[in-house]
Amino acid sequence: MAIPTGAVRYNTDSNKMEVYVGSAWMEVAVSTPNLDGGARGLIMGGYSPGSGDAESRVNVIESVVISTFGNSVDFGDLTVRRSDSGSGASRTRGVCTGGFGSGFSPNYGNLIDYVTIAQQGNALDFGDLTNNRTAFAALSNQTRMVIGNGSVLAVPHANTTMDFITIASTGNAVDFGDSTNTSRGKHTTGSATRGLFAGGHSATNVIDFIQIHTTGDAVDFGDLSGNAAFGECGYGNGVRGVLSSGSGSPNYLISALTFVNIPTTGNSSDYGELTTTKQVATSFSNKTRGLHCASGYPANSTQIDASSIQTGGKAVDFGDYQAANMLSAAMGTSNDHGGL
Repeated sequence: MAIPTGAVRYNTDSNKMEVYVGSAWMEVAVSTPNLDGGARGLIMGGYSPGSGDAESRVNVIESVVISTFGNSVDFGDLTVRRSDSGSGASRTRGVCTGGFGSGFSPNYGNLIDYVTIAQQGNALDFGDLTNNRTAFAALSNQTRMVIGNGSVLAVPHANTTMDFITIASTGNAVDFGDSTNTSRGKHTTGSATRGLFAGGHSATNVIDFIQIHTTGDAVDFGDLSGNAAFGECGYGNGVRGVLSSGSGSPNYLISALTFVNIPTTGNSSDYGELTTTKQVATSFSNKTRGLHCASGYPANSTQIDASSIQTGGKAVDFGDYQAANMLSAAMGTSNDHGGL
C-alpha cells in the first residue's frame, strides 16, 4: 500500500516526528508553544513608605500571572529583609540582588538570592555582588543579568560600576564595565542582546546602553523626553522599551511613561500615563502587557497598573498587592522576555 504524501509518524529510533514527502520520510521541525500568556511576575521585598528604618524592610515575595487581571498571591520569602535591590530572570529562575535592610551588616547588602519561578517557595543563596550596594538598577536576558550603579558604602557613595552574573549557575558576580554617569535608581529595559539604563536620582535624563552578551562600558543612547525620574521602572517587548518619567528629589514621583525603539538609538517619546501618581515604582511585563507596582503618593496604595506595550495610553487597574507594607522600593521581575 502506497504511503500518502503528508502522512505523519513518530520515529522511535531518532525520537523525532516525521512527515512523508514525495518518496521519503522527512524530519518535522516542532516549535515550542508560546508560553507568554502564562508568564509569572514576581514582586520581592520593599518597605513601608515614610520609614527609613532598616527594620521596616520585608522579605515577602508575591506573584501574579501577567495575562490575568487580579490580586497578587504569596510566593515565598527572600533570605533577608531588603528594599532598593535589583532583579532579573530567565524563563525558569528569578534573581534578587543587594539592597538595603536589617539583614545586612552594615545595612547595604551584596547578597544575591534566587527562586525557581514555576515553583512557589523561599529564595536560596546564589552568591555575592562585587561590593555592597543599594538603589541600583538591573536587567537580564535569558542567560545573563547585569547590575548597574547604585550607592556603595565608600564616600562619595555614588558609583559607575556594573556587575554581571550567569543566571543558570550560582556564584559571585564579576565586573562588566562602567556606566556613563553615577546616577542611581535608574530605569531599565532592553532586548535579548541590548540593555538600556535611563534617568535616576541625580535628575539626569541620560539613557545608556550596553551589549548584554559582552562586557565593556556603556555608551550613550539618547535622552528621556520627560523629566528624569528615580525608581527602577521599565519594561518592554524586545523592540519597544517603556520607561517612566516624573520628578526628581525630594519625592521622586512617577506619572508619565515614555518609550524608545530598543534596536536603534535616540530620545524617548510620549507613551502614556499611570492611573495615579506613584512613587519609587517597580515593573515587569510579558511581550504584550506591562505592570507597574508602586506606592501611591502621598497615601500608601496597593494598586497594580497595567499598560499595553504596543499601544500605550492611559494605564488601567490590574489588581492589588496582598502585603500592605511591600509597596515602596520593591523589586519586580518576570520569566517572560528574560526579566527585563
